[in-house]
Amino acid sequence: MVVNAHIGVDFDAKELRKQFDVVLLTGGSTVPRDLPIPGRDLKGVHFAMEFLGQNNRRANGMDLKTEEIHARR
Repeated sequence: MVVNAHIGVDFDAKELRKQFDVVLLTGGSTVPRDLPIPGRDLKGVHFAMEFLGQNNRRANGMDLKTEEIHARR
């Protein structure tokens, strides 16, 4: 498995295709984009990275640094 790689710089794309059955390229942003939609200001509505970062810290037994965010009703 290869993660956190810059394809074309760290690894040649053709070589990865030869070595693996599946090559999954993913991307995202840690910078949130606020949307002006009804309900955006309600309690319990968070940006994805607020939840994901905290969930990663929780999974690794680290200090959450902020009030806990849970994905539940």
